[in-house]
Amino acid sequence: IAAQSASAGNRNHALGAGIRYHIKPDVSEILPFDDGDLSYMLAYEYHEGPAFWQVAVDAANDVTGQAGVNRVITPQINLVSSQGIWLLGAGILRSHINKEDTGSEWTSIYWQLIAGISIPLSKIQFDACAYYVLDKWNDISEFKSSDLEFAGRLTYFF
Repeated sequence: IAAQSASAGNRNHALGAGIRYHIKPDVSEILPFDDGDLSYMLAYEYHEGPAFWQVAVDAANDVTGQAGVNRVITPQINLVSSQGIWLLGAGILRSHINKEDTGSEWTSIYWQLIAGISIPLSKIQFDACAYYVLDKWNDISEFKSSDLEFAGRLTYFF
């Protein structure tokens, strides 16, 4: 809590931007990502005590996991707990996949688990996180570290 409080002070609101490195997950049949695909995130966070809500959107162009995918836009909401420099959370997502030939379609709702660290730098904070994507909660029994995605984000508190 100390690191989070130091950067946020009495500020409960934050805006963030970051980059996420995607992989081709074994547990997700619905996502068109392949190893090395990148998405760019914009987020709003509301901090209250040792936790915060994050409403974000990821956008990825040049997706290589499926032929003919132009763009993937993923709105999401995450609930993240912070203890010192440590972050731990879970989120719910749904992706809009734009395909060249068949148009656009929404995926079904899916989930992610989040673990990371947060480094305060005055009003700005740097977060480095790992994400584990799940189509359904039963998939957690198939956990493999090779299915982790990674992201870095800068967050500005106001």
